[in-house]
Amino acid sequence: MTFRLGHACRAVFVVGLTATTAHAHSEFAGIDSFWNGAIHLFISPEQAISLFALPFAMSRLEPEQSGKSLVAHIAALVVALGVGLVAVSGDPQIVRALPFIVPGIDLISPASFYMRFAIPLTAVASSAIGFACGAAISETDSPWVFAAGMLFGALVITGGAMLLGERAKAPWTQIA
Repeated sequence: MTFRLGHACRAVFVVGLTATTAHAHSEFAGIDSFWNGAIHLFISPEQAISLFALPFAMSRLEPEQSGKSLVAHIAALVVALGVGLVAVSGDPQIVRALPFIVPGIDLISPASFYMRFAIPLTAVASSAIGFACGAAISETDSPWVFAAGMLFGALVITGGAMLLGERAKAPWTQIA
């Protein structure tokens, strides 16, 4: 049986379309909008998984390329989060599949292809994640504060994923 990228992309797309409304899209009573945004990413599976997997994959790169990819990731996330907040209303279900589809295609691409085009692939995947996160923000309280909290949570997840990725590269027999 041979691996075919087209079949894998279609499978990721179909799985992404089956995503249902998450309980995380409502705010928790008694918590500020900023912290609601930060907590949202930890309990929304499609966003948490993609925000963890992409930086974990970026940690495989050489240090210089990894740093540039991290900058592209953060910049694309910020811009797309704002665009998703302003451009989309009502949390359409198809937008919720973006964090699985686009980063999933990046992660299943061959390593040589990913290493060669890491920065643009990371920017596109981060844009998809940010756009979906921005579209998920309800217009109830203060959406920009909620978005700032989401960005904070995204940076925490990104940092943790990259640290774990770096640790996974180190030999397990090495003692500090």
